[in-house]
Amino acid sequence: MASKQEKVLTGTNPKAFVDGLHIVSDETTADGMRSTIVVLWDIRFDPMFVPPEMVDVKTSEVDGEKQTFHRVMNSICIPTYMKHLYPNRIFFQNLTEKREPWTHSDWGANPDHTYLEVDGKVPTEQEIFSIIHNFHTPLLGKIKFRIIEDDGSESYGWYQGIEANGSSIRKLPEGWSRHTSRRAEHNGLYFYKKDDVSQWDFPEV
Repeated sequence: MASKQEKVLTGTNPKAFVDGLHIVSDETTADGMRSTIVVLWDIRFDPMFVPPEMVDVKTSEVDGEKQTFHRVMNSICIPTYMKHLYPNRIFFQNLTEKREPWTHSDWGANPDHTYLEVDGKVPTEQEIFSIIHNFHTPLLGKIKFRIIEDDGSESYGWYQGIEANGSSIRKLPEGWSRHTSRRAEHNGLYFYKKDDVSQWDFPEV
């Protein structure tokens, strides 16, 4: 029986992750997948939101000069020797963020879909983690990913993003915008606004 190792994603709003991160990796699954990653999301909360008191801004003396350091929400540093693990990072980031020409793509948006590849590309395990951990972007659905070994050989796994309330990531109707509440009782909870109207529920057309 495969053992289950639990990791907790840090550096982001914990309310967006209902039950942390679980990796099952000791045994190959029945369909030949070597690893399974399961993340339980609550997409009512902004995963990028960090309460104001957690913002890391400090001034220190470095080499005789005072330097100010700021918390950066979206960043990734990929050493040269690891670049082969991120061959399509920008492609999948653009796909996730629905940039042109992927404006109407549902990749990573529907918890009930299985996503095998896009334009012949399959994300690596590291690219999956860069989307959800480095760029704080929810991924829903069952997504096939590549595992690249040190010797260059490859195997595959499943990422499974489940939405706690059974919702999909939907595009807002025209005129509506989404905002993050900073009130103490619901820090990071999304609300929706159009002109002078604001509401908690996702706006219907």
